[in-house]
Amino acid sequence: MTMKSLFQRWLILFVTIAFIITVYVSYNLQSNQAIDKAKELLRVNLADASRQLARSNENLKVIRDMTQEGALAKARAVAALVWENHNIATNSEALQHVKRILDVDEVCVTDEKIIVGSIPETYLNFDMSTNPQSAEFVPAIYSKDFEYVQVPRENAFKKIVQYVGVSRLDKPGIIQISYTPTRLIAAEKVADFSYIADNFRIGQGGRLRIKKLEDVKDLPLDKFNELGEYYYSDNENLYLAKRVEDVVLIGNLPNKEMYISRDDVVASTTIAYLILFFIIFLLISNLLQTVVIDGIYSVNDSLTKIKDGNLDEKVEVHTAIEFDDLSLGINTTVDSLKELKEKEARRIDADLKIGHDIQYSVIPTDFPVNQSYKLFAGMYTAKEVGGDFYDFFKVDDTHGAILIADVSGKGITAALYMMTAKTLIKELVMTFKDPAEAIERANQTLAKGKNKVSFMFVTVFLAVYNLKTGELVSVNAGHNPPLLKTADGKWEYQKIKHSVALGISMKAKYANVSLQLNKGDSILLYTDGVTEAMNWNNEQYGEKRLKEFLDEIPDEPQQVVEGLRDELADYRKDFPQSDDITMLMLKA
Repeated sequence: MTMKSLFQRWLILFVTIAFIITVYVSYNLQSNQAIDKAKELLRVNLADASRQLARSNENLKVIRDMTQEGALAKARAVAALVWENHNIATNSEALQHVKRILDVDEVCVTDEKIIVGSIPETYLNFDMSTNPQSAEFVPAIYSKDFEYVQVPRENAFKKIVQYVGVSRLDKPGIIQISYTPTRLIAAEKVADFSYIADNFRIGQGGRLRIKKLEDVKDLPLDKFNELGEYYYSDNENLYLAKRVEDVVLIGNLPNKEMYISRDDVVASTTIAYLILFFIIFLLISNLLQTVVIDGIYSVNDSLTKIKDGNLDEKVEVHTAIEFDDLSLGINTTVDSLKELKEKEARRIDADLKIGHDIQYSVIPTDFPVNQSYKLFAGMYTAKEVGGDFYDFFKVDDTHGAILIADVSGKGITAALYMMTAKTLIKELVMTFKDPAEAIERANQTLAKGKNKVSFMFVTVFLAVYNLKTGELVSVNAGHNPPLLKTADGKWEYQKIKHSVALGISMKAKYANVSLQLNKGDSILLYTDGVTEAMNWNNEQYGEKRLKEFLDEIPDEPQQVVEGLRDELADYRKDFPQSDDITMLMLKA
């Protein structure tokens, strides 16, 4: 038996064993991946279902409050009309007109407990205290401030209505209206467990069930993890139960659907492995010559260099036509990759320049010179454009505004968002003069449109300075605390209570905080690029170093801003600047 034949026999055995092991490992890996993906699919869908349930309940509460408030407004309007003209109370034609104008189903007016005016007239002379439903409004006779809204129910005509009652203003009595709460009924239907579950699908065949916690009898509640989740399975499905407040969401995914991707992948990879091992066998058995082995090593060496980032490396193996083609293909691909990398670098540089141009085009650089105060500011951008900006402007003859802000995100989008925020805040300050009101209105505008700006937000510190009294009225929207220095003291951080950044929640509220700047006092505003500047030891510059540095230098605005810029550069050495550095200092 020749050495080649012996080698081939052993090679067949090794290739076969390797093939079996590879298929077995692949099958198990794909099974585990299928289970993990199924669990993730269940988790994501149940998280979505819980959000949908929460949104439905929130919408239901909002609609219920709006519906009740609208109904009370209509009842109050009827009471006001009756108070202005007592005859309306018993005038069917007038009540019919009121019913039509207010778009309600029923209008009833009582003297004491007896209905004296009603549309429809079926209820005339009815004693309100004789029926449990109407008796709930009887306290209106004894209290002019009485207002009451009942839950929707069927009326005498088998129609779902909602009754609302208030006290008569002219004399003891009740004003009651009823109407069909169409939006409320629709919202309650949408928020119903069965409606949400019936319209929810997980994958192709998975379903969702929603149960109240007290109705769950078949699940071990003590086995739920800290996230309120519990996975379990049977012969047909994988389940995930998730506790959300007082309900349990249960989602299932059929096993046949869970493993369908595994079966497809295993089948295709098995064929691929079979072909691959067969080709390997043929190559190894027929290409034993050193030239082939050397060629493979040479190619591998070149590919390793390319993988390590050396795109100038060339594969030069020409011992066979196949190696010629392989060398050409690899070299062509690497050349294309290199060209694409260069193009992308040029595009990024162009974007950065545009972002820098936008950022610098909107900040003022002519600093005021007068006897009332001194002001200086600086912005030193990182290579990756951010959204820092500062501003100062005259509000009126006795007031000026100073502003510093930091937009989340990087690139052109952040720069454009910065322009929007800066323009908006300045317009609102000029209009309302009040910092808190200006910031609150700006926040409502930015938060309302945030879905169109990639969920961006901006931290802001805004202050309006009284040039005559020295009072500085400020508001902090999630920004770094300013530093204040009295004329004969040291720099101290002002832990001014702040609210959330602009653009996150339309419900956010902001409050003014007043500071007093006497002659010689100074205030320094800055962005987090100052305190979070990093060096090669991964250490941030920090608030402590900032205060210590400021205490060591004269408190002149330009000297402080430029000196702090140089201090940060010296602290970083040649460590790349990762964020914009922006500062503004005002000295009275």
